[in-house]
Amino acid sequence: MPDCDSGPAKGAKKQVPWDWHAKDNVLHPKRKLAELRGIGRAKKMTWVHVGRTKAQKECALHKRIAANIHTAMVNNHSAFVRRKGDFEAVHQWQGMHRCSQLIVNHDLASNFSWWDPAGTASAAHCQRACTWNPRCQGFSWNQTACLLKTFEKNFSTSWRFKDGVYSGQPCEWEERPYPWTRDPLQMYTLPAPKALQPAPNASMFCTMLVQPFSYEVNLAIMQYQGKYSIFACDNWAVYSSQRLRLAKGLATRLINSSQVCEDAGQFGTALNTEVFLAFWRAILLDGDYLKANWLVKADPDTVWFPKRLVPVLWLQEDRGLLKEGVYLNNCPKGLRGPLEVLSQKAFSTLATLSTVCYWGMKNWGDSQWGEDMWLDQCLMNNGHLHRVFVVNLLVDAACTKYPGWESCPSDFIGYHPFKQDEKYEACAATGQTTSTTATSTRTATRTHTATTRTTTSTTQTFGKNPFVQMEHALGGIFHR
Repeated sequence: MPDCDSGPAKGAKKQVPWDWHAKDNVLHPKRKLAELRGIGRAKKMTWVHVGRTKAQKECALHKRIAANIHTAMVNNHSAFVRRKGDFEAVHQWQGMHRCSQLIVNHDLASNFSWWDPAGTASAAHCQRACTWNPRCQGFSWNQTACLLKTFEKNFSTSWRFKDGVYSGQPCEWEERPYPWTRDPLQMYTLPAPKALQPAPNASMFCTMLVQPFSYEVNLAIMQYQGKYSIFACDNWAVYSSQRLRLAKGLATRLINSSQVCEDAGQFGTALNTEVFLAFWRAILLDGDYLKANWLVKADPDTVWFPKRLVPVLWLQEDRGLLKEGVYLNNCPKGLRGPLEVLSQKAFSTLATLSTVCYWGMKNWGDSQWGEDMWLDQCLMNNGHLHRVFVVNLLVDAACTKYPGWESCPSDFIGYHPFKQDEKYEACAATGQTTSTTATSTRTATRTHTATTRTTTSTTQTFGKNPFVQMEHALGGIFHR
């Protein structure tokens, strides 16, 4: 709330002397003097409204706006808590009933279907509604409706492409135990990492976390079909809170989270640390990150080129940083989540220190941060790992941007954000045709400048952009 004087409350009154010959209840100067001297008739008092000064009016306006914002935040938080609880209950129910995959962008054809309002919220809700209904043999869902379906004998089921439609079959009736973590300490306690393994130089395990039932699903499918982003890496995996069959040969791995998070906190960003803790836990348990020297996490709306990253990784390996652990910083203001690059040792250190970081940052804002800031603070302040700032690792609208960056020139490894398929493809296509300045050979041009921090350095591998240098210097419808 603004700390200022808003003056008297609206409608406040005070008593003043009354002059029958004065206008607007203001005493004539001579009458006022006489009254003060006690000359003339006795004073009569009356009530008048108290006004506010211009500064007090502005202060009252600012306080009213702040109060409205606070009320909206309280209401939004209450709605978020209800929504999160609902999706967590459905996710846990799915785990207990061995639910099959949801088929993305396909409609399940049938000869009879009916609408069930209990499944409107998401395809997961629709799958549960289908399981609860003994007549249901399959379902299709989009953003507006959940259709439960049944088939006559000898009817051949078929899946037809329909953009925005999720289809599937009911889950099993028999329940089985399914772990669900609610205690914060358990959430922040990652499983112990496995022993480090040797891997090819500059090798990458690339991964992304996809929000189900959102625009990110089609982005991931488009990238898979065009071999963009993580799909240009030798090893990759896609995770989500739902088992999704995105395309032939592409299915998501499950994380133990509803992926519902709130936009709030100190910086008004997504408070998604707990979601990514579940993501990191799944990666640790799968163990595929041990097949590569580097773990790369990219957001679905980040355009990036693995070939351009290779020279940077070679450089860090040449410096002998893999043993102690190293991760790359992509913004002068601190690590940004759209493109995160950690060595195998650094990711193992994160798993080892997760509980330590929880207690160390618990009282100074970690619950009000996004995962990128939490990760950065944990590895830097508790892990004391090498933190290398790569000037041209990422151009981000929220950090480093300059005029014309949306055209995706060859100066950068990654660009963020591109949330529409068409714009993403245009950027990726431009980058593929201009990506000749970086190669996977060790002879690529490389320069290195040390900074005052012993565990922090700066790397720029290609391209000269004056803006970057300045920045661095300154610090559905269904088939029926």
